[in-house]
Amino acid sequence: MDIRCNKRVIGKVALLVIGIIIIMNALFLLKGLLGWYMVKSGLDEEVVSKTEIPRVSQYRLASHLGLAFIAYAGMFWSGLGQFLPRSQVCSCYCH
Repeated sequence: MDIRCNKRVIGKVALLVIGIIIIMNALFLLKGLLGWYMVKSGLDEEVVSKTEIPRVSQYRLASHLGLAFIAYAGMFWSGLGQFLPRSQVCSCYCH
């Protein structure tokens, strides 16, 4: 195996990992903002004073859950990527 091949693979893998980290952090930031908005809207004084029970919109709750599923799938996908043998990675990028 050529040393230049290893440097190219390491460079491409490092860029891929950085991209995954950026995407996952952006997704968690979006999920956190949506969760904050969901809870804030459920604690509106007008809504709470009518029923005395905080209520959350089912659409905001479903979108928050959907983002959680997407985040979990992204973490699962990137975790599975760590189990690929190095020979398969090198053969994909160097030939």
